[in-house]
Amino acid sequence: MRYIPLGSRRYGVHVPRRVAKSPALVVALHGGGLGSPEQHARMTGWSALADRERSFVVVYPEGLKATWNAGNGALGYAGRSGVDDVGYLSSMLLDVARRYAIDDRRVYLSGFSNGSMMAHRYAAEDPGLVAAIAGVAGGFSAIPTDVPIS
Repeated sequence: MRYIPLGSRRYGVHVPRRVAKSPALVVALHGGGLGSPEQHARMTGWSALADRERSFVVVYPEGLKATWNAGNGALGYAGRSGVDDVGYLSSMLLDVARRYAIDDRRVYLSGFSNGSMMAHRYAAEDPGLVAAIAGVAGGFSAIPTDVPIS
């Protein structure tokens, strides 16, 4: 996995050797507390699947102090501090798309626990940027009142 700095954070990226032209993108969001990009890569097996399929790139963003601001004061440092993780992920998506010619119609978010909560929040706040999300062991920290849900 290669690490790319983005502001005060970084994200890991895994690109298969012979990846398809205009590949899809899987954004793999680690859980809170003990989560890290490295741990999440080992736990999920996304990189091995990308190598086998060669149709997508995987990125492993880094939450601040191993947490995501999933909204409504959720879980840990990032939530309590009001960290702009939606902005961070949007910046990361633009950076990845520029570097790897990603098919912007095939961007998928996957997350575990606090990362799942963040995937839900991101998709609710900007549903046009992601094709789908898949969350494990986490949903909305609370139904957002400032985001239209249809």
